[in-house]
Amino acid sequence: MEGRETILEVKNVKKYFPIQNNVLFNNNTDYVKAVDDVSLSIRKGETFGLVGESGCGKSTLSRLITRLIEPDEGEIIFDGQDFVKLKGKSLRKERKKIQMIFQNPYESLNPRMTIEDIIGSSFDIHGIAKGKIRRKKIEEVLEKVGLNSKFLTRYPHELSGGQRQRIGIARAIALNPKLIICDESVSALDVSVQSQILNLLKDIQEEFNLTYLFISHDLSVIKNISHRIAVMYLGKIVEISDADTLYESPMHPYTKALLSSIPIPDPEASFQRERIELIGDIPSPVNPPKGCNLCTRCPFAMPVCHERKPELIETEKDHIVACHLYTSNSEHMKESTVL
Repeated sequence: MEGRETILEVKNVKKYFPIQNNVLFNNNTDYVKAVDDVSLSIRKGETFGLVGESGCGKSTLSRLITRLIEPDEGEIIFDGQDFVKLKGKSLRKERKKIQMIFQNPYESLNPRMTIEDIIGSSFDIHGIAKGKIRRKKIEEVLEKVGLNSKFLTRYPHELSGGQRQRIGIARAIALNPKLIICDESVSALDVSVQSQILNLLKDIQEEFNLTYLFISHDLSVIKNISHRIAVMYLGKIVEISDADTLYESPMHPYTKALLSSIPIPDPEASFQRERIELIGDIPSPVNPPKGCNLCTRCPFAMPVCHERKPELIETEKDHIVACHLYTSNSEHMKESTVL
């Protein structure tokens, strides 16, 4: 994937959600820092994985990219255009190039619509096809996801979870998008069905030269499908690398802790493996630490970690990490007393 053209670039994007304090005693408004100064880039034709704990801001970031919610600050450059500045017809025209596959196949499909109408609604909104041409296009899309025309007249409640997610995929590829965001798209499915859906996504990507932003909290799924991976913690990106390097040589303490928690089928190897534990609860996104967001839980925290936020730096080729352990002046810091 190295050398390919960039299709999506997110620059210093922020999204803070206001929360009202007790109006009887305090009228001040605090903010949940859901996405806090996030930057990343995705290349054409790749699967870019985004992993992190629940509540770290992964889904919020996906909705900012699709303009389902508006960013407070930052730029989103998609296919050479500033996506944040688009309005009206221009936004609708470009938005069809970005589609989403949602987490829950039981809730993402309208229970009152037939499968034909669910997929066909995309054509109706953008005025692409009508009548027999519309129906033929829907049948072709269904065939791509392994279903036949018999499903056209069925309703979502008549389908299994795996079949419903195939309908979600069919709806996503109906408009020939350039980027598909998969937001926990297999987490609600059985393991055997997950494998089928992942293989289907790979086949469709190869056939249509699609780009995926694949969001998940499941590290094994992320490794299986991703070319590059970004790790997110408390609204910030802490590490970006290609999949193999990230799993073989993680650098950020949070990434190391995540990977050390993956179960190993060999009991002896599992016993001998070094475990990195993050003690304590995740800080509140309303009032994150002054320095590094992980400093209150990190076993390697130094004084500087509590005072200054680390910046993303490239420590090796295409391996980016935000940690004071890897800054140029950290040698004397490593000798400091670990807090």
